[in-house]
Amino acid sequence: ALDPTHNRYEYNIFNMNLDRQIGSFEVPIGDGVVLSDFGFHAPVEDEEPLYSAAPWVPTVNAGSIVWAPPAPNAGAGEDFPNTIRYGTMYTFWFTADSELADSVVALAQHKPGTEPVLTAIIAAPCMLEADLNSDGVIDTADLGLLIGEFGTPGTLADINTDGIVDTADLGLLIGSFGEDCIAG
Repeated sequence: ALDPTHNRYEYNIFNMNLDRQIGSFEVPIGDGVVLSDFGFHAPVEDEEPLYSAAPWVPTVNAGSIVWAPPAPNAGAGEDFPNTIRYGTMYTFWFTADSELADSVVALAQHKPGTEPVLTAIIAAPCMLEADLNSDGVIDTADLGLLIGEFGTPGTLADINTDGIVDTADLGLLIGSFGEDCIAG
């Protein structure tokens, strides 16, 4: 079982053959999730002197954490930021005080094109109290679980933890209906 107070999330992004490169990586974070212990690793590349080797910087926004490379240092002869170029893999990590849920991350492409952002479904920290089945969205599946426990001292659907699944829990679920764990 996971300890929801110390879950480490680690993501490896490998660019096999995308010439447009990856310019940022965004992971959705549920409301109230506390993050710590941020990290980043990229390979050292001696063959690309015009590219910066500066580590990507994490920025925590409302609802997400975004890693992006800093601007290149022109004074050091760098013309390009440290993007994820083809044939390389970068690693990002952090610790969160919540359990995981299926979430949609966003990978912004560095070079322009018709599709600026790529998405993928991964496990990410998401704290949606009424997401009873932990699938990253509050929807009819969660409503069905609540109805199945309605009027009982159910442990899963007792959202307000008052010892009974009742209209108060139903109100909380309906009030957050449609919320999800999606970046962007």
